[in-house]
Parts: sequence; structure tokens; C-alpha cells
Amino acid sequence: MQRAVYLQPDFALAHFVLGNFARADARPAEAHRHFANALHVLRDCPPDVLLPESDGLTAGRLVEIITTLLARPDRADHAGGVLK
Repeated sequence: MQRAVYLQPDFALAHFVLGNFARADARPAEAHRHFANALHVLRDCPPDVLLPESDGLTAGRLVEIITTLLARPDRADHAGGVLK
């Protein structure tokens, strides 16, 4: 995915996937950065535009998903350094 972003910096879906990878690996700051990059790419995109390589996901729906993820606390609870 990092290569995809390098080759095509405006590939919002790749930024989103990288954010999900970082989130799953309990790296919230990195996830936030990737999600913010995706939102930046999508800012001027009409909400009803289908995103390339997304199987029908619209720009507006991806903005909603990312906004929801950024508003939620990370699902991973840390207790003594151990994910539970």
C-alpha cells in the first residue's frame, strides 16, 4: 500500500487501508495521519463519485467511515502493555 501511495499520492483508498493497518497494529497516531491524508484527498471530490478499486464505494461514504473511525476511541484497550 505504501508503494501505491508513493506512485499515486491521491489514491484515497490506499491511505484508508494504511490507516486500518496502523489502527489494527495499535499505532493510533500513524492511523490518524493516514486517515487525515485520505480525507485531504477526498475534500474536493463530489460525494457520489465512485472510488477506483473500491467495488462501488463512494467518496462520501468513505468520508463518513473515516470520520466515524476518527471519532471513536481505539478499540484496543491496553492493560499493563497487553492488548485485551
